[in-house]
Amino acid sequence: MQAMSRRYQAEKRLDLDPDSLSERDRLAGPQCMFMLPSITVHGDFNFDKASYRLPVERDKQNREARVALIRFLDGTQTGRISTEDLKFGFARIIHIPDHDVADAEHMIDEVVRHAQRAVQDLMLDGAPRKDDDVLTKEFRVFLTYLQGYVDMWEIFSEADSKGNETVDLDEFISAAPKLKEWGLKDPALMKNPASVFAQIDVDESGYVTFGEFADFCVQQGLVEEVTKDLRMT
Repeated sequence: MQAMSRRYQAEKRLDLDPDSLSERDRLAGPQCMFMLPSITVHGDFNFDKASYRLPVERDKQNREARVALIRFLDGTQTGRISTEDLKFGFARIIHIPDHDVADAEHMIDEVVRHAQRAVQDLMLDGAPRKDDDVLTKEFRVFLTYLQGYVDMWEIFSEADSKGNETVDLDEFISAAPKLKEWGLKDPALMKNPASVFAQIDVDESGYVTFGEFADFCVQQGLVEEVTKDLRMT
């Protein structure tokens, strides 16, 4: 982790192709960048390629990028990657400009855990999962969920004006217009944001955690393209 921290501190923001930005990306403040590995002709990893999005599409370029990413994360080539290996691997390739190391590493821990749980809940192999591994055949679905949760982290960070990893009612009301731009479609968001906040604050603590916010976003369909994509498979 100390080695990863030094990498973050030494990393400089790269100029990326603006065409790689989605509409959500254009609305965000700090952007999350992925230093995606590629494989050289000698079988070595090269991290010169930077992207705002993970390789989740079905075209040849995205498939090749996923193969390289799997080889990087699954060094033993077992066909399954543990949550801890996913966290450790993504901590080496995710960069958040203008955020310190602790923020970046905590974000990775949260989004990987949520994405893995979402894949596990789908029970893609037809039976309850006995471990927290992500199988190679599930990797594209995992990346799609992971991208969705990274997007949600960006949204949550925008609302968290105090930077304490929670959102209170005042912060939520102030952020309501931006949350609508991001894609939250609840009609009460602008008319009665307090009622929406109460829906998210399931434990009635008076503040919303990322977990509560992410669960609400999933209910609102912000990552529904994952299940839609599965139905088309």
